[in-house]
Amino acid sequence: MSCHAIGRSGASPRAEAPPFRTLGQRYRIEALEEALGEGLTTGHPDMPDFQFSAEEVGEVIAYLNAIQQR
Repeated sequence: MSCHAIGRSGASPRAEAPPFRTLGQRYRIEALEEALGEGLTTGHPDMPDFQFSAEEVGEVIAYLNAIQQR
């Protein structure tokens, strides 16, 4: 939230961080399930590592699908 726009509108606080509502233009949202379940890590120094339970993964995927720009 401190880097990415997480809702249906608004700019990301960091210009280089894509809004979550546009992730479907770069990735198939369901393809993110494995990364979320195994632990989301990145070489980006400002992004923390994330670990989600199976239930949380499903919730994140559902949310991302719900806000995608069509």
